[in-house]
Amino acid sequence: MTEATRSASRILYDLVLGVAAGVSLGFFAWIVSDRVGGDGTPPFWPFAAAGAVALVALLRWRRRRRAGGRWIHLLWIPVVAFVVLMAMIVIALRNFQ
Repeated sequence: MTEATRSASRILYDLVLGVAAGVSLGFFAWIVSDRVGGDGTPPFWPFAAAGAVALVALLRWRRRRRAGGRWIHLLWIPVVAFVVLMAMIVIALRNFQ
């Protein structure tokens, strides 16, 4: 694999992981803010957008610093938790009918 292909695949990986983890963490922050605040449900999109932008920026910044980055793969944990939660909701809604 050439260096250009390797850096392009790293950028793509950072974008996919950053957006997925940012949206999932934004979802959990949105749920917490809905429970804490009593003035109604806030819109979801600011939480998702802020999480995605913040995590993509964090990943790109961390990749530029050549001091390791194995912790980056831990960001798949909230993504997996989000997917499992959504699957449980779909199963519950299908069984509710």
